[in-house]
Amino acid sequence: MIRKSVFWTITLILALALAYLIIQGRRMEKKQAARSTGVVREYKPTPTRALAPCDLDIFLQTMMLEKESDPSDPSKEFRTARHAIKLRNNGRVSYNKIQFLFEYLNQYGEVLETRTCAADRSISPGSILELPDIKIQKLPKDTKNYRAAVLCADIGPDSQR
Repeated sequence: MIRKSVFWTITLILALALAYLIIQGRRMEKKQAARSTGVVREYKPTPTRALAPCDLDIFLQTMMLEKESDPSDPSKEFRTARHAIKLRNNGRVSYNKIQFLFEYLNQYGEVLETRTCAADRSISPGSILELPDIKIQKLPKDTKNYRAAVLCADIGPDSQR
C-alpha cells in the first residue's frame, strides 16, 4: 500500500513539473516574439557573379614577353608579360568587373604559373571591350606561351561607361 502511494505521489509531482515547464516555455516564447520586432531595412542588391560566362568571348589576344632582372640581385632573371585582349559580349546582359585567368606555359606546354587579373570595366551586350595593356610581372624565365580565359564577371548595370 505504501509503495502505491509513493509511486502515485512521485508520478503526480513529475506531471506537475512537466506542466509547469510547458507553460513557462510558452510564456517565454510569447515574450521573445513580442520583443523581436525590429526595423526592416532595404539594402541595395549586390551583383550576381557569373563564373566562366560563355557570353564573353576572347577573340583577339597577344602577349609580348620582356626580360627583366631583380635590381637587388642581377643574377635573378624573370619575365614580364604585356597582354592585349579584345573581348566580345555575345549575350543579352551587361558585364562588369571582369576577371581573367592567365596560365603561363613552358616550351612543352606544361603550366608553369597561373595568375589572375581584374579589369574594372564594363561591357554591354553586343559590344567589344579592348584592354590594350595588361601587365603581369615576375613570371618564370622559362615562360614561352600562355592561355587566357574569362574567370568570372559580375552581371548587372554598367559601373563605368
